[in-house]
Amino acid sequence: MKTFTLTKQYIIFSLLTLGIYTLFVAIGLALMVTESRNSQAPDKWLALPFILVILVMCFLTLRPPYRLTIRDDHCVEFKSLLRTVVIASHEIKSIKARILQPGMAELKHEKGRIQLALQFDGFYEFLGTLKKLNPDIEIRGC
Repeated sequence: MKTFTLTKQYIIFSLLTLGIYTLFVAIGLALMVTESRNSQAPDKWLALPFILVILVMCFLTLRPPYRLTIRDDHCVEFKSLLRTVVIASHEIKSIKARILQPGMAELKHEKGRIQLALQFDGFYEFLGTLKKLNPDIEIRGC
């Protein structure tokens, strides 16, 4: 069993990003809750779409895995804060770098897709091990 984790720098960056998002949501909620003293102020419900966008961005920040584990039964476990996905190595079809998202890759498998940050300690070892288990995997741009 081999385990690969995100670098500390990427984890710190992600936590700072979540902190900023949380601050924005708190400000938006405070604006919604407080009564406007100025009659010409915009409606307080205009902050709701802003808050929803920030919450979606929080979800997208928490969704990529922070730990990859290649188990002895040739399954790969992707552990994130929101979910754990276990995929057999023969079900993985490709791993390709995202053009519009530098530092991110997309892993396609038979049941869907997983977004991966490319900042894992030993990521090339992970790719090599995965390629040994399943030579049909297409790896591009990583």
